[in-house]
Amino acid sequence: MSALHDLAAAAGLQVDWTDAGGQAKRVSDEALADVLAALGYAADDDTSLDRLRAEQAGGAAAFVSGEQGQPIALPGGSRGTLHLASGGTIDVDGDLPPIDEPGYHRLDLGDRAMTVAVAPPRCFTVADAAPGRRIWGPAVQIPALRDARATSFGDFATLAHAGTAFAAAGADLVAISPVHALFPADPARYSPYAPSSRLFLNILYADPGLVGVPVPAERGPAMIDWTSAIPHRLAALLHRRRRRARPADMGTGGTDSRAPRRARHELRRLRDSRPRWHCLRRRRRRSRRDQPGPRALPR
Repeated sequence: MSALHDLAAAAGLQVDWTDAGGQAKRVSDEALADVLAALGYAADDDTSLDRLRAEQAGGAAAFVSGEQGQPIALPGGSRGTLHLASGGTIDVDGDLPPIDEPGYHRLDLGDRAMTVAVAPPRCFTVADAAPGRRIWGPAVQIPALRDARATSFGDFATLAHAGTAFAAAGADLVAISPVHALFPADPARYSPYAPSSRLFLNILYADPGLVGVPVPAERGPAMIDWTSAIPHRLAALLHRRRRRARPADMGTGGTDSRAPRRARHELRRLRDSRPRWHCLRRRRRRSRRDQPGPRALPR
């Protein structure tokens, strides 16, 4: 292994990998050097490796990851309190003990904090969703879905309509494309596979019609023109938010004040009546994980 690969391994970069076709691949030296330079460790600087190891030994790292149920080594050993995403706490003295709860947790070390990411040993599978059963369902790209509304791309309302239709046809599940937050200020970055954050949802999929202020009709070409569709949808969402904020619009002079109440009633009706369908993109660990629709429904 070369000095460059030693530096890459110390920085946590994976040099060798296997592609979807099962072929062994290796990241080029040029790509590794560029990534290391962006991290602040120049590949042509003989002191970079020693400096990186010194920082790690001194506990300067702000992020560490590990596998669910396995102990996690901390740089130089640490003493503090681990705050779990669910609200519990664990006292830490040295390395982290095995953590059974996957997710992002916070380790308080007195004068600084560290993010601890715990991943399950494998992905959620069809066998987990329906042990011992043969089930079927479609995989869909949410933006490609369409319904009776005139929209430039599909959103969560379109997905709900599609899920109901697939369930009526006997489907057991619907696998969906990622719904993480993108880059609203940069319409050119619209790929759901390169999000800005996996901690938040894509606001473009919101359906303000659920509270009585639907988005106006949009152009629906065969191919989605994201550079115009995203700004148009954001402007419509902002306009609807401002309308909802004006008391005059909630009386006789504007939007029907009973619309939000009717929308909540309809949402509860759909939740209670439509067949259950599962999303394989995310495993719900809370007690409400088997219910369809949004995580928290308005009351």
